[in-house]
Amino acid sequence: MTATAKHDLLNLSPLQPFGMLVYAGRAGMTVLDIPARVITGWLERHGLLLFRGYDLLADDEYVEFGERFGSLLQWEFGKILELKVQPRPANHIFTAGRVELHWDGAFVDTKPHYNVFQCLKGCAAGAGGQTLFVDTQKALATAGAELAGWRNISIEYAMEKKAHYGGTIRSPLIAKNPYNGREVIRYIEAFNEDSDELNPMQVRVENFSSEASDRFLREFTARLYRDDVMYRHAWQDGDFLIADNACLLHGRSRFNTADVTRHIKRINIL
Repeated sequence: MTATAKHDLLNLSPLQPFGMLVYAGRAGMTVLDIPARVITGWLERHGLLLFRGYDLLADDEYVEFGERFGSLLQWEFGKILELKVQPRPANHIFTAGRVELHWDGAFVDTKPHYNVFQCLKGCAAGAGGQTLFVDTQKALATAGAELAGWRNISIEYAMEKKAHYGGTIRSPLIAKNPYNGREVIRYIEAFNEDSDELNPMQVRVENFSSEASDRFLREFTARLYRDDVMYRHAWQDGDFLIADNACLLHGRSRFNTADVTRHIKRINIL
């Protein structure tokens, strides 16, 4: 059967408030069966794609899939990041705590275009650990008169490098998407108490007093958690998800259980 014929078997349905679910129409399919140009077109329209009902990819197949869209970001650990709770974590993303909203590659020179996640082991219902995605273009579309002020804001972020990222950077709050020229939000969430013990992130609005900076950051963060701009993904075994890192932010809710078995692999496509 050709790739085009397999593509015709797919079942498509919208996610809320954004994104698209792509469900396999028969057993034995993998995401490698879907033409790259088709996936790219979907991503341009939806920003986030969830594939369900597909067989898992071995690591070499996973890398092969990513390289159909571009080079993969090579980190200190390699191309594939293993996302699971560790007994002695160096970074809070490997704990059961919350991970703040952010965009991947903030602390490196080359920013990923797409983040690709493959879930080997999901979570039980009610266990927490949802991955949170924010459509920043939707958030900007509802900003109203505040948008003009946001365009003048720059933020400094500082975190000690204890794992594969860290340092000090400065970024405008509103930036241009390098792939389509549309405005997007580039923001790392402040005030994450779950990271304080290991490696807290210091966030400061430039040219604001400390009090004004904290007030703005709390109010701005609350806007990103609104139901009309945030998709909350509860992982199931075998889920395969692609997110546009250039227009979305993502983070994670804390787990509600001490026994966390969730295991996800992630690659970044440049």
